[in-house]
Amino acid sequence: MNEKHRNALQASQYDICQELDAEDVLPYLNTKGIVQDGQIEELMVIARKEMRNMRLIHIVKGAGPLAFQEFINALQICNKEFLASKILARLSSSSTQQLTLPEKNITVSNSARETSDLETPASGFTSGIQSRDLFGGTQNNQVAHRDIVIYNFNGTIGQT
Repeated sequence: MNEKHRNALQASQYDICQELDAEDVLPYLNTKGIVQDGQIEELMVIARKEMRNMRLIHIVKGAGPLAFQEFINALQICNKEFLASKILARLSSSSTQQLTLPEKNITVSNSARETSDLETPASGFTSGIQSRDLFGGTQNNQVAHRDIVIYNFNGTIGQT
């Protein structure tokens, strides 16, 4: 499963946990080799529906390149088209937004995950912007404006 598929499932986790009964999709996923017999047994001993669905998402995310499409197929077969549509919408819609930030002392963050940290010296303004990426690396940009990509993992697009 590629990263976009994993991200779409992760962004849809709340909806899946609330709207799905895992036992409805397990027979289909089992016949397609996405979920194994032992995993079904493991899932069925989990009492809370939400926890069972979270575990199912985890299993599907690790099940290989066909798992995402087969999970979508399982949802459609089990009359959960609305849930499949929500997941696909998160996949097809851009999960990024572009912002142009003027030269100021600004911190840009997302409540789900911090993606950029802009710093300026004590004087308040500078023509250089330093940003930190998700892996801890830094980059300097000696321009007055900079495009910052903010990854929006909760599926909403809005002003930060």
